[in-house]
Amino acid sequence: MSRIALVLLLLASLPAAPVLALLAMPPAPTGPRLVLHPPWLHGPALVRAAGGSPLTGAPLALLAYAPDPPAFDHRLRTLGAWAIVDGTALAGLCGTPAPTL
Repeated sequence: MSRIALVLLLLASLPAAPVLALLAMPPAPTGPRLVLHPPWLHGPALVRAAGGSPLTGAPLALLAYAPDPPAFDHRLRTLGAWAIVDGTALAGLCGTPAPTL
């Protein structure tokens, strides 16, 4: 029985490395951001309150864009975002182009 528990633990921990690598990526100076937020905050409202535009989202994360990324990132953290990471690769995978200002 302990062997099964060990296998299940190892399988459950496999996604941890890519998630940690994603969270360690600093956002690019420009371009979309992947905003990770707690479940008690409404992601699109959080992004709008910080001065950005939501592009596409999921329950605890969304791609967002803002004309002034450093100030946008600071406001997001102040308003309760858990993490802000580079969303360029994810935006390409989702087929979401960055808006032109």
